[in-house]
Amino acid sequence: MQRSVIVTDVTRMQRPAVCVAGFFADDGASVRPVMPHESGKRITENFIWSGAELVVLPFAEVRLDFRDQISDPPHTEDWELDPRCRPELVRVLATEERRDFLEDHLDGSVADIFGAPIQEDQYIKKGEGERSLGTILAKRIWTVGYGVRRYKDGEEKWDYRIWFTDHGGQRYGLAVTDLTFRTACDYL
Repeated sequence: MQRSVIVTDVTRMQRPAVCVAGFFADDGASVRPVMPHESGKRITENFIWSGAELVVLPFAEVRLDFRDQISDPPHTEDWELDPRCRPELVRVLATEERRDFLEDHLDGSVADIFGAPIQEDQYIKKGEGERSLGTILAKRIWTVGYGVRRYKDGEEKWDYRIWFTDHGGQRYGLAVTDLTFRTACDYL
């Protein structure tokens, strides 16, 4: 079944996989398109392009071909894609539409998103929670940082983080996986 999605996020998980999130254009429900289980459920960077054109990007309305909704709490927004069908760009939201769209989908705080206890201010347990996707407006951003992080095993990776207080008064220091943000940092 074809449905249009307003994309809000394209994030990096493990190269070449990306995670796409947004809202269905028809009913405003949160959605995270995923590939079928036999494909590893991961969308690759190749899938979000059509030739030389980036089709799946933040604030794009994209038509996708869905098979079924699959629910594995907290990932209740997951919808399986038909891997034989490519995404089709419908339009890109105008600048003035973008803020209004995000404001229409705001959650009060990080805790309001999940409906389950947040563990170590970082995550919720598999099998718990009402959903895994949400949109917040930070009450205060304390700092944003990026740089090389060294792990105990000697491995080094680029690390992108934001420290903020949400409107529930809780302070967080979370990794940023958004590709637009990471690309902007890498360009500096």
